[in-house]
Amino acid sequence: MPKFIVNENFQFYGIIRREGATVEVTEEILTVELEKGTKEITDKKGNVTIKHVSGLLNHCSPADKDTADLINADMKPPAPVEESPEDRIAEIKDAMDKIGKAYDNRWSLKRFENELQKARIETGL
Repeated sequence: MPKFIVNENFQFYGIIRREGATVEVTEEILTVELEKGTKEITDKKGNVTIKHVSGLLNHCSPADKDTADLINADMKPPAPVEESPEDRIAEIKDAMDKIGKAYDNRWSLKRFENELQKARIETGL
């Protein structure tokens, strides 16, 4: 079971955890907390820090090497899947052809997305 040492007081699952206490959680709870993700915080000087959204990961540190390895294994960033605007426009054109709505090739990506949404609402899809 993953164990954490509380760095500062916080509330977790309705119980106040005090600084210095040890918290044991199941792996299911840990995966739920990891899925909450992280957020980037930029201060006035432009320095960026990454914090966890999860209270458990934000206010605690791993108590043993196994827990640290579990967290680090899940923290590897996924491979970025970038879709070019041209690919997205082609998908939207196909969708509009299926719906049967007209479009203009001069439209920007934003306009294509808006018109597709409007066409779906009009046709009830």
